[in-house]
Amino acid sequence: MKTFDISTPAQGTKTPILKDEKRAVMRLEVKAGEALPSHSSPGPLSLLVFRGELEFSDDETHEKALLKPGQGILLDKKSMHSVRAIQDTTCFVNALFA
Repeated sequence: MKTFDISTPAQGTKTPILKDEKRAVMRLEVKAGEALPSHSSPGPLSLLVFRGELEFSDDETHEKALLKPGQGILLDKKSMHSVRAIQDTTCFVNALFA
């Protein structure tokens, strides 16, 4: 078992929580108006918004989702995507390595 504390200050945009040969779990902080350009996940991915508001774009299907606290996204395969923060946003990302 591994515990983590989300109340600790962020260590930049991406704060690693866990990384091993199977997965990477991180806390992602994106300021209002900022975006992470199109990039690929290493495999299946889940993202959960903890606070703020985030626009998630699947660059392959051209689908977009506006995510608020408690909402998330699941990608079942390696996929190109991008995000843009509508408000200051904290989210958690769990990426599996394919």
